[in-house]
Amino acid sequence: MAATTDDQTAIEDGEGVVFRLGETEYCIDIGHVDEIVERGELTQLPNSAPHFEGVMDLRGETTTIFNPRTYFDVAGTHDGGDRILILDQADSNVGWVVDGVDRVITYASENIETQVKSGAVEGVLRREGSFIILVDPTVVDDTAGRT
Repeated sequence: MAATTDDQTAIEDGEGVVFRLGETEYCIDIGHVDEIVERGELTQLPNSAPHFEGVMDLRGETTTIFNPRTYFDVAGTHDGGDRILILDQADSNVGWVVDGVDRVITYASENIETQVKSGAVEGVLRREGSFIILVDPTVVDDTAGRT
């Protein structure tokens, strides 16, 4: 996957991976992303929260797969994307299943509108006539998947 970096005139102090859920773009700070892999076969877990898809084997490690589409209540009938963002978690392996990974961007924190901050949403970044929703993946961990 080739990633491109957008230019901005403001002082850059953030860099993020932009991914899609439906028609909406989201962004996770690049420091949270270890790698991007193709979706493999998932095993569902009984009694788990709806936003947890299950687990998959990633090079011999059990990885819990989170579905941000369900968590963020993204409309549509899509049952999950074909890419998984593997997040940097010190004590667990967690991946987010997304519809696609588009690019890497740089941005200035002064351009983030934080009045919409709620739960995992850190704010909204206005770029090129559209919005990118900035998310904090640390709000949801793999233990929250158990009910």
